[in-house]
Amino acid sequence: MSINNTSYQQWLNHLIQCHLPRWNDLPDLFLYKDQVVSLVETHVSPFAIEDNLITPAMINNYVKQGLLPKPDHKKRYDRTHVAYLIAITLLKAVLPLKMINDAIVVQAKIEGLRRAYDHFCEGIENAIAQCVQTIDAAAVNADNPIDENNLMLIFGCQAFASKLIAMKYVAFSKMKGENENG
Repeated sequence: MSINNTSYQQWLNHLIQCHLPRWNDLPDLFLYKDQVVSLVETHVSPFAIEDNLITPAMINNYVKQGLLPKPDHKKRYDRTHVAYLIAITLLKAVLPLKMINDAIVVQAKIEGLRRAYDHFCEGIENAIAQCVQTIDAAAVNADNPIDENNLMLIFGCQAFASKLIAMKYVAFSKMKGENENG
């Protein structure tokens, strides 16, 4: 597919305009599971890699696995749950669930959950902007060594490298934390 493809270009233009809600934009009230599913789907759908983003059964499994805090005694969820679910839903396409949990725990310890979540949102948006800049550079700069036919390879290699480095960072951070506590 050529990067000059109109549908693809329109999708990229739409994607770069999309923003994840920051902590203070998340509802500051209790929600039931179906409301959480709808809210999370609304926020992550522009960024989705796969279908079936989030289901009530997934939420139950995340709670059972300790990836997500338990709801209150009335089975209601708050903004903490929504933030966790947005991060889990997006990251599960590229990282194992255990690694996502470890990353959330590490970042929350470093800067607190609110700041960690906001930095996650900024990170997703910045990474998308960088990818779009790479595509734009290939399209407009005849002297640029990036061949548009190699963009899939470039992005695939960057995705691999990012996943590798992220997974090792979390593993080393977790080991460091365990060594400091033990």
